[in-house]
Amino acid sequence: MKKWIIIIAAPLFLITFAFILVYNNAQEPYKKAKTDAVATAKEESAMTTVTDFTVYHSNETYYAVIGQTDKGRQLAVLVPEDQKKKPVTVDLAKGMTKQKAVKKLRNEKKIEKLLFANLGMEKRGPVWELVFLDKNDQLNYYYLLVGSGKWWKKIENI
Repeated sequence: MKKWIIIIAAPLFLITFAFILVYNNAQEPYKKAKTDAVATAKEESAMTTVTDFTVYHSNETYYAVIGQTDKGRQLAVLVPEDQKKKPVTVDLAKGMTKQKAVKKLRNEKKIEKLLFANLGMEKRGPVWELVFLDKNDQLNYYYLLVGSGKWWKKIENI
């Protein structure tokens, strides 16, 4: 009986260990990108506290670091993956915060479930990417310009 337990337990242990190892290795690039982006954001701006970090993929990849200054002013720093480009600092107090962007979406569109709201960079400038399901379970992508609060692009009913 002990032999069967060992025969069953050993492969289960090895599979679990392998899964954990693969998962941790898969997370390393994300952790490194986050660490580097946060360090860059603190160097390039007056940000002292980080409250959020997201990755935005479009024509280019940007890491969005959102936080506050020591005076409580909300800032975002968009750090490009391409290190030849300069980071862009956005004063969210002068534009659309994540909360304002989500509120604008909810006021204008009946959404069933907000999947995520990411800050990113497009040629037109910083945008909030709001991804949600509507009442028909259709996937929608809305892009809101951070500076003006105007809708830039809407992709509906996917």
